[in-house]
Amino acid sequence: MPLFDFTKGSAILLPFTAENAITKNRFVFAGTGAKQVTATTVDAAKPVGVAIESAAAGEPVQVAIFGVVNVTAGAAILRGGLLKVVSTAGKVDDVTAGVTTANAIVGTALEAAVNDNDIISAFISCANTHGAV
Repeated sequence: MPLFDFTKGSAILLPFTAENAITKNRFVFAGTGAKQVTATTVDAAKPVGVAIESAAAGEPVQVAIFGVVNVTAGAAILRGGLLKVVSTAGKVDDVTAGVTTANAIVGTALEAAVNDNDIISAFISCANTHGAV
């Protein structure tokens, strides 16, 4: 039996404290304090992971750093596309072939998204994000 069965939506989770209101299924970013995450940032290129649950400021929040999780689309996304965080609100989009980006690749879309705010399944890896493409 495998240690992690990622076919069923498993992920490696780390506990954090919400610095401000956190929305489920969105990427979060390093907060100002130790073990804090924030929902917004000026640098969408460096996410910590995906919030597994919503949380108010000061509440604990579980954050997935690796595995299969639901994420919020910021636009239409192709199934199988490499993902980048495109907004400071933690939404994702696919990396357009041949176009360079300053944003790190954070995962792969396992489902397609048609609209902004669609929730899709994705394999994510924030433990060691790739550099810009």
